[in-house]
Amino acid sequence: MKVKLVQLDGSIMNLALGKLATYHRNKGDIVGFNIGDPDLIYYSAIFDWTAKKFRNQQPLNGAKAIFGGYPFNDTKLPQEAEFLIPAYDLWEADYSLGYTSRGCIRKCPFCIVPVKEGMIRDHQFVGDFHYPDHKKIIILDNNFFASPQWKKNIDYVNDNGLKVNFNQGLDLRIMTEEIADAIVKTNCYDLNFNSRRIHFAFDYMRDESRIRKGLELIINAGFNPNYITVYVLVGFNSTYEEDLKRCEILWNEYKVHPYVMRYDGLREPYLNRLARWANLPGIHRNHTFSEYLKERPMPINIELNRRSE
Repeated sequence: MKVKLVQLDGSIMNLALGKLATYHRNKGDIVGFNIGDPDLIYYSAIFDWTAKKFRNQQPLNGAKAIFGGYPFNDTKLPQEAEFLIPAYDLWEADYSLGYTSRGCIRKCPFCIVPVKEGMIRDHQFVGDFHYPDHKKIIILDNNFFASPQWKKNIDYVNDNGLKVNFNQGLDLRIMTEEIADAIVKTNCYDLNFNSRRIHFAFDYMRDESRIRKGLELIINAGFNPNYITVYVLVGFNSTYEEDLKRCEILWNEYKVHPYVMRYDGLREPYLNRLARWANLPGIHRNHTFSEYLKERPMPINIELNRRSE
């Protein structure tokens, strides 16, 4: 059988397609991206806008088409494919990637993970999806340090001298001295593995005290704050004033970089300006937000106490 893979979005290799490629290779099938007259086509997406665009895609020449990814449906991989090493070679990837846990301990209303995956549980040992020749690894867990197996997995990363990208924002609310010490010993990098970087999240103003404690623990453990980026969710159950305050706490008090994430792609004049100021280090390093607004004035009808829900 001839199997064609279609990755509809995403900047890194699609994990599901990678596992399916290995699954079909093990069965003796021909698998690839440029397969002529395929018998089976897998389409996979991770973003809603992509699914909307391709939902009615017609299969080629009568081939069977299977659409996968949360924006499309809840279809799961065959059990025989779930724990296979992905076909990294098809993407010419020099990194390994996978989940060590699925689900999350949180039930954030803006997040699809609790609905689709439920509570956190152990999934796969990191060494089982790491290709030995790779010196880079991307961990896709939704809340890595909430997993009961986090220490075993991070020890493997460090014992093998791997550079790691934690692809989701880590949870400062569960930070401990033990976790902070482990992070300091780990070679954390951005997604392109070009520079040192670790990401956390500050979603709600009500979490301020726990966010502060978490930041203090990791900075006091010796992690350079210049390598820390904290996602700031805006446009979801917060006021403009609270959105700015979270950014100012992060930069003014801890010298860690805020990164504004607009809920559901929200575009509003104030949030657009806040995102540009916060997300470009060259701007927030050299200008307060008030100074920045003098260059890009707001419409006169903006109310800073409006709750953007």
